Amino acid sequence: MSRFNIDRNPICWNERIHLEPERLNDICNLEYFINENFVKQGFTPIQHGRVSALRATDDGRKSSAFASALYLGKYDDMGNTNRFLNGMVKAGHSYEPIRGETVTFLYIGVSKTAYGHLITYTIRNRRIAGGFRANKPWGFVVPYESKDPWLYHRMMGEQLSRCEQLRKEHPEESLQAIRSLYPVGVMMPPFMLDFSEEALVKNVFKQRIWERGAQGETRDIVNSMFGAVSTHLQHP
Repeated sequence: MSRFNIDRNPICWNERIHLEPERLNDICNLEYFINENFVKQGFTPIQHGRVSALRATDDGRKSSAFASALYLGKYDDMGNTNRFLNGMVKAGHSYEPIRGETVTFLYIGVSKTAYGHLITYTIRNRRIAGGFRANKPWGFVVPYESKDPWLYHRMMGEQLSRCEQLRKEHPEESLQAIRSLYPVGVMMPPFMLDFSEEALVKNVFKQRIWERGAQGETRDIVNSMFGAVSTHLQHP
């Protein structure tokens, strides 16, 4: 059984992402319990960038292979795991073979802006505890459209520092109130979202990767979702 290790490089410090150093220990704990609660249960989490596909209901694409063959009457070739994506989707056939199948993703180092874009597609919104009001931000994410990322680094960092100072000097102020002062690009604590495979194929990947106009970070995160799912398909 291979141990799952979280790659810190995409979610730590660079010109676009600032993770608060105090959160490194939390990431170690996340890594430990992903192995305890998912890997030891037979799942194979896959990380791609700031996104990890923790588990998929259609393990190894066996269910969609069977359903696709049944739909097409291919009773002598019901183990073909490539038929749905490489055949039926490209030909514009029904999405029936993957209805009911889901994928669970874990996001680390993602901004509140991208979070808001993602939850519109989910079949079940695993809300941040207290809807984020009970959690401090983990850092911030500089807009991908910025021309001078380090300028935003400085200004966003200063704003979060002022918010933290306010908490210390005025303990009577609730975190829920103070969060109204956070910059728009504040980094959410890690969160999980479930997507139906049908929504991923029909809407999420289509609208956020292959069509123009998607916000920069959201496109990057959805590309990572696609990469994680694609790796799952190749290495069930």
